[in-house]
Amino acid sequence: MARPCRRPRGARERAIRLAASALVLGSMLGAAAAATPTPLFALSDFGGVIPYSAMARMCADRERDEVYVLESNVVRVFNAAGMEVYRFGHDVELGSARDIAVDRSGDIYLLCNPTGAMDDRRFFLAHCDYRGEFLGRIEATGLPPSLRDFSPNALVLAGDRFLLASARGLAAVELGRDGRFERAWDLAEIAGLDAKQRESAELGGFSADGEGNLLFTIPVLFRAFVVSADGTARAFGRSGSGAGMFGITGGIVRGDGGMLYVADRLRGVVIAFREDLSFAAEFGAGQGRDAFLAGPANVLAGARGKIYVTQTRGRGISVFAQGPS
Repeated sequence: MARPCRRPRGARERAIRLAASALVLGSMLGAAAAATPTPLFALSDFGGVIPYSAMARMCADRERDEVYVLESNVVRVFNAAGMEVYRFGHDVELGSARDIAVDRSGDIYLLCNPTGAMDDRRFFLAHCDYRGEFLGRIEATGLPPSLRDFSPNALVLAGDRFLLASARGLAAVELGRDGRFERAWDLAEIAGLDAKQRESAELGGFSADGEGNLLFTIPVLFRAFVVSADGTARAFGRSGSGAGMFGITGGIVRGDGGMLYVADRLRGVVIAFREDLSFAAEFGAGQGRDAFLAGPANVLAGARGKIYVTQTRGRGISVFAQGPS
């Protein structure tokens, strides 16, 4: 009677390990596919896609499912379908507008510099109504001497407070609605930069989430940071060209379901991370015009899971639908 052929134990164990690895890989690929946002459209007017630059500034009115875009002192408002519905020009007598925010009532706030010159560190907030009509200036008051050179270029409206950040100064401040200083963060210290690193480092992106956490990236460190209200900081990311790795980091934002999105200008993708900061997926390298991103820089989370991304090459602002987390 022929004896059944038996596979050597070593070969059997290797086969089991390979099968297990295949199952794990399949599960990871399936989860990544589910978490990957799908392309929707680009912000447009009746003439077609608006060729915004990568440095265009955005903010979302989540109550009305609208998005405001600021570039060259012109603000345009887009509806849920990505079509322009309104625009207004910022009064040049108020200087140069650097960033924009909108509150729940629809009032608009512009971070302004009186001259627009790079060496002019002065700033104020221009308060406008929903039509863009100027209502008044909000000046920062009570800034400590250590912030006398503070010159912000980023504005976030978080509830009843303004958050302003300086990319080159690696600092952020919190102001009340009346402009009164509340607190400050030394982002360079939080990131662990030494004196030499401070000379060349700057922020790649800055925002805040609904829980009051500060979010920012520092490209030269290949790192992104989440800073809680009590000052606890969590860092994530590493240098590389593979999936989930950082080349040159740009904007960062918290989407629905706690997902974090980080734009990578060098790799040409937006990378998604779960709440525990583990890699979930990335998008922007797909085939076809809608799925492809060229040097993504700023990223915004809008209403109903929409993700807005600025980019280069005159491709404007692409909009994606967030996948399940």
